[in-house]
Amino acid sequence: MFESFYGLSKTPFSRDIPTDQLYQSLMLDETLGRLEYAARRQLFAVVTGDCGTGKTTTIRLFKASLNPAMFMVMYLADSKLTPRHFYKGLLEQLGCEAKFYRGDAKRKLPHLDRSQVGEYINRHLAYAGAEHDIFSDNAVDQVFRYSSGAVRLVNKVCTHCLLYGAQNGRRIIDDHMVKLVIQGELL
Repeated sequence: MFESFYGLSKTPFSRDIPTDQLYQSLMLDETLGRLEYAARRQLFAVVTGDCGTGKTTTIRLFKASLNPAMFMVMYLADSKLTPRHFYKGLLEQLGCEAKFYRGDAKRKLPHLDRSQVGEYINRHLAYAGAEHDIFSDNAVDQVFRYSSGAVRLVNKVCTHCLLYGAQNGRRIIDDHMVKLVIQGELL
């Protein structure tokens, strides 16, 4: 619905953005580097982080960079797993006897900072075909305040703002609109 209003050819804040079109922050690059290091040395790696910080997206991007003939990526997502059950689940995916093993690498993904939130929004809008800025700088400030840099919340508030803006004939999303959306739809 809002895509045509803003002249977008794709949906900007969805989970199906191709990996080569994803916003890559410095922290993401560092995490990918650590994962590559672990993979090349056949180490076990665990990526952790708060809900909505981009763990699944990071793994998706990392998996796309690997040669599937050389590497097997296993994915197990359950925030309530104990370490023993976590490793048991992975070993079972390998067809191995489940024993308790200790991991060799661990990396927790932080939230994006304010400038990264702006870059993230612009990258996703550019992927979707935006030819001009849609969110004002003050709107990005409000998105950051609401989300604290958690990408899932950035996606949620931006999508709601685009819907609201399209329904109200607003080509530019400003801070007042973001506040209205947050107060009226997200709190």
